[in-house]
Amino acid sequence: MQEGFNAVYSAFNGLQELTKRTDAIFELEQFQNKIGALKTTDNKVIAQGLYVEVLIESVSSQSLISSNSVVTPYFTNSSVKTPKGTSVSTFKDLTWADHGITSAQATASQAALVAAYPNATVVSTQNPSYNCHSYAWYSTSTSNTHWMNSASSYRTDGSYTSGTGQAGSKVDYGAADHSGIVTGVSGYNVGVKSKWGFNGVFQHNYNDCPYVMGAYSITFWN
Repeated sequence: MQEGFNAVYSAFNGLQELTKRTDAIFELEQFQNKIGALKTTDNKVIAQGLYVEVLIESVSSQSLISSNSVVTPYFTNSSVKTPKGTSVSTFKDLTWADHGITSAQATASQAALVAAYPNATVVSTQNPSYNCHSYAWYSTSTSNTHWMNSASSYRTDGSYTSGTGQAGSKVDYGAADHSGIVTGVSGYNVGVKSKWGFNGVFQHNYNDCPYVMGAYSITFWN
């Protein structure tokens, strides 16, 4: 169901807009309650109830991810350097407060992703200080304190070149604005480790994550 939602989300701006609405889940729950109160055997109404249930779960997950993929914190900027020496802007020492959520809400977000992607394995738990770009291109350490809004400099300054995916390759998810690291390739199965926003690091197949946006725009960098 989550994969279906992601596929429709990538091509339908109605769902994209819905995830931005602060009252989306409340309104969906209100509609769900109205359907439940009908206590009907009408298959059409029952189906509507099922659709709304999926929407609530998916919108909740998508909203937490998309709203925290890019952060504008309230403190001094920092930077790191690419292998070629290009300076890359980062935000340092982010906390849950900078993301506008509590630690408990972050735990709930992580649990929702674990439930939505049962074939993915949690490598490390949620952490507000670093994100996917910083993890993939700068440092995989859990003590990483840099949040990187863009990793494009690593690909444009000659530090990495586009090529075939292999163990150790960096993965750029293109339009989904996500990065990861290839852990292994076996036929059409490409194992990837990536950090999902402020959530934890997950081991997953390249197309089994919240960042696959319709037609794949994934490239590999070595």
